[in-house]
Amino acid sequence: MNPSANRSRLTDPSPRLDRWIFFFITALLIAIYTLTYNGIFRVDDEHILGARAQSLALRGRLEEPQVFGNTRVQALEELGDQATQIEPLHSVLGAGFYRLGLFLKVGGAQAYLLQNIYITALTAGMIYLAASTLGIARRPSLLAALFFGLGSIAWPYAMTYYRDPLVMFFVSLALLGFAMRFSTSPRRQYWGYALVVVGVLGGVLAKNSALTLVPAILVGLFVESWSNRQDKRELGKRLIVAFLAAGLLLGLLTLVPAEGSLARFSLSYYRSLLVHFVQSLDLATLIAFLGPFLSPSKSILLFSPVLLLCIPALRDLSGSLKITAIVSVIFLGLLSLAQALFYGGRWAGAFGWGLRYMLPALPGLFLLVAGGIRRLLSRSWGRLLLVSLGSLSVLIQLSGVLVPWVEQYLAWQAQGLDPFAASSSWSPKFLLIPHQIIRMLTAAPTSPAWIRVFSEQPLALLVPLLALAIAIYVAAAGHRTYVRGRPAGRAGLRAAILVAAWIVPLLPNLVILKRDPYWLGHERAARQVMDYVSLSIRPEDVILIDAYSTPIWRMWMNRWDRPIPWYALPYEIPQRDAQGLPASGSLDRDVELLLTRLQGESARVWYVTSSEAPDYLFSAEVAWLEQHFTLQDVLTAPAEGLIELRLYSVEDGVES
Repeated sequence: MNPSANRSRLTDPSPRLDRWIFFFITALLIAIYTLTYNGIFRVDDEHILGARAQSLALRGRLEEPQVFGNTRVQALEELGDQATQIEPLHSVLGAGFYRLGLFLKVGGAQAYLLQNIYITALTAGMIYLAASTLGIARRPSLLAALFFGLGSIAWPYAMTYYRDPLVMFFVSLALLGFAMRFSTSPRRQYWGYALVVVGVLGGVLAKNSALTLVPAILVGLFVESWSNRQDKRELGKRLIVAFLAAGLLLGLLTLVPAEGSLARFSLSYYRSLLVHFVQSLDLATLIAFLGPFLSPSKSILLFSPVLLLCIPALRDLSGSLKITAIVSVIFLGLLSLAQALFYGGRWAGAFGWGLRYMLPALPGLFLLVAGGIRRLLSRSWGRLLLVSLGSLSVLIQLSGVLVPWVEQYLAWQAQGLDPFAASSSWSPKFLLIPHQIIRMLTAAPTSPAWIRVFSEQPLALLVPLLALAIAIYVAAAGHRTYVRGRPAGRAGLRAAILVAAWIVPLLPNLVILKRDPYWLGHERAARQVMDYVSLSIRPEDVILIDAYSTPIWRMWMNRWDRPIPWYALPYEIPQRDAQGLPASGSLDRDVELLLTRLQGESARVWYVTSSEAPDYLFSAEVAWLEQHFTLQDVLTAPAEGLIELRLYSVEDGVES
């Protein structure tokens, strides 16, 4: 097939139909994802990202004092801004969701935990548009988008607050733009180049690993020019443009300071990365590079078997799909290589559903899946294979969204095994999937937030009922639209349902989930303390929450709405005296430095603790505060345990 014959679907008599299918895909997936929304933090990466989103929303600063008590954060602080100043775009979006949550009088953290639901659904829509633009028929394009949304690790990770789904979305946007370049319309080509630029820049602003898409796209452009023997000058033009763009980029990087919120975009940071990568080249790096494909416990093919449908597509590649496939495969390899070079033996990370850092590679792979589906649909055995792989993949993802991953990690540890060891990535006994499926089939699902709330708030049943009703309507209307070749149903009702799909995750979902016990932290008592602080706080004050990751800490992460910084102190087990009773121990060095700094920067210190803190009433922090500051007020709020608030004056403090 000649490239010109495989150009975009601009000549399609009904491009409007593709847009409607895009809306149906995104609405359907948002409704399904709302059913499985869990609305909780899983790991401290989300704590850090969430803290930065809250800080930006309330104070306009990208910082994370709310996770001061995290030992990993303290270790990174010593390495400077290039280690701690995470790429900002994810937090910028999270700040918007946090403000929206406060505006709607629901939890801010619960709101930004919806972020990846919308992003993943949009990515599926982009995959459909890109496949359709590459000349693949609607049916395989639609199936590929749905297999991505329901049969890949994208679904479980849509329930998290990691950055990788955002990078994945921008990669899908760039690939859609890359596909649009094959159009015969100059206007559409220009829009295509614009989407490529926006996709790459957006991806990099979310996570620097998106830079690996740049060489992949450049190779694709050069292969395209080289294969077009009618215009060799195009290759020279693209080489010149590439060199000019690289020179301009290097010039701009020299203007970015090595410290501050943009430190990870400075020339010195990229130089240090390059040095680290060169020093990391060894046999271990090769093994780590192969891990995402060959690991018996982490392989992307195990967690998303539907990706095997890429294989049939390899026998039917031509024209624009072939060029796009080259870009996608090179990007897949470079993404794996970058992770291997950066982390070495720890390439697989410590906790997760497969490998989240491979999420950005999924859009390109599912364009190949669309090609494979196209080939298999014409054969009866091929259709059987599609049903089998699709069903297996959906079953695997269901076990990842309905059952908490941590349960099996705890079970392994109880057996004396170490699922966090680097060697676990190469042992089949640490494959999470079979354990999750068994738990899903033998016990009631516990991950979805509405299930946690249902026992105390029967109205929570409204969430799955609404989401199911929307999903059923959208699926039926979408099918009729696909079959008839034009939008089906009443226009007003159709538009209302599609809009409702976007609104329901926020309202009434989050209103009902305000009763989620994960976020309450002894709601009445904790809210009493928070309200008292909110009414009495001054701009020069600071707040200390003791301790990090306790229920009261989660409530402040979700509900705090004042532009006053607050610090979470470490979760510390107190020392014991001769009688075995808790006793105040020595103060952590980092905490002492913090308190000393606050003594010179703040007028008053609000200290909030609860009986969930292991050093409650015996903490070294309290002893230090009593010695150096003047106690002005004490408020004790009864709860299942106790919540205590102490207000100290810094100005009248006792001299040390």
